[in-house]
Amino acid sequence: MKAKIFVGGDATGKTRVAKLIAEYVGINNTLFVNGKDLFNQHNINKHFQSIPESTKLIIVDDCLPNLNFEQLFHVIDNLKFSISIIFTTNHLFINDPKYGHSFFERFEIVEFPLSQLK
Repeated sequence: MKAKIFVGGDATGKTRVAKLIAEYVGINNTLFVNGKDLFNQHNINKHFQSIPESTKLIIVDDCLPNLNFEQLFHVIDNLKFSISIIFTTNHLFINDPKYGHSFFERFEIVEFPLSQLK
């Protein structure tokens, strides 16, 4: 299963939808990761090296614009059991040429449009 990247502007509901999915799956079966902590390979490894087997969902919330999603390929490719992963970010530039075939084999983009309500 591909990891999902929820992308959109501020206050578009990305984190809320991810938390609703966590409630459905079970909060006790969800691992929450602060996306701002994933600023280098060492920290990525630290967060993902010992995932409890009861985990069904990982939510990585509020990823920074400089997150190198390629550094997460090994995490997604080496999960030992069935886990869904959701990333939320305001900063994904989908047309960026650095996101090639390998990226789209592992990630699915879910866009959250800006609300028209004020």
